[in-house]
Amino acid sequence: MVIEAYGHGQRTFGENYVQELLEKASNPKILSLCPEIKWHFIGHLQKQNVNKLMAVPNLFMLETVDSVKLADKVNSSWQRKGSPERLKVMVQINTSGEESKHGLPPSETIAIVEHINAKCPNLEFVGLMTIGSFGHD
Repeated sequence: MVIEAYGHGQRTFGENYVQELLEKASNPKILSLCPEIKWHFIGHLQKQNVNKLMAVPNLFMLETVDSVKLADKVNSSWQRKGSPERLKVMVQINTSGEESKHGLPPSETIAIVEHINAKCPNLEFVGLMTIGSFGHD
């Protein structure tokens, strides 16, 4: 499906799970037929999986940074990878306050963004990712 969508002009793809993203992005057919593909990781990232995620070919953006510790680990792992480009990141905010959802409380947004901008030179903060409550406008 990725190759077919790419053939129709789609260049940006997202995946929820590190292992599935690694398998898709490392697929030799996808690598050869989709040279301009950009992968976004959109799932919850545990610190133990950061190095696996950083190994994903054509990783373009991580949309779920939800702690300073995670930002620091991603920053150092991306630096070790030696990429000339900074990794684009979004901070995940739990705007609904639901315990079942990941993300920072809104009150911590400014502090983590300032931390990424000041202390994570290998990351480029590009925005916020939020998931609101079901049924609210």
